[in-house]
Amino acid sequence: MWSICLVSPFIGIISRFNRYFVKINKFSKVVAATYVYFRTLIILIMKKIFTLSLFVLAIFATVNAQKFDGSIKGKLMDTAAKQPIVDATVSVLNAKDSSLATFTLSNKQGAFEVKGLGEGDYRVIVSSKGYMEFKKTVSITATQKLIDFGNLSIEKIIKHLKGLLLPVNLLSS
Repeated sequence: MWSICLVSPFIGIISRFNRYFVKINKFSKVVAATYVYFRTLIILIMKKIFTLSLFVLAIFATVNAQKFDGSIKGKLMDTAAKQPIVDATVSVLNAKDSSLATFTLSNKQGAFEVKGLGEGDYRVIVSSKGYMEFKKTVSITATQKLIDFGNLSIEKIIKHLKGLLLPVNLLSS
């Protein structure tokens, strides 16, 4: 009883603030059943469209991620000395536009291997200082993914000088 006496003077004050801070919705929104049905239907359709688009994206991603498993390998040998050619540059160019597909260097044994080539026509160029340049066009297909040159014999460049004239001041010093 005494708690009602303590609270009763504040009821008028609370009711005055209540109308400013608490929004009382006297007319609740009545929604038609068709609205709820179509809203739910639209949400379901959007979920299906999203799932379908993710599925299509995953399929296109796997189709475009082709395997580039073609390779070209060989071993470079000097024709005269029968020694391996070390650190020769092996360049692989696209045959249609001569753009560089990839390149590598031969190792200490003269061996090289170029991996990760897709199907297509390529021009292989082997060059090293003091040796003739080797050029060959190869084709990598679905049935032939490995091109093996085996032992490539490359000739040295020999320059013959017919005569050499030196100025006199070089000889006297």
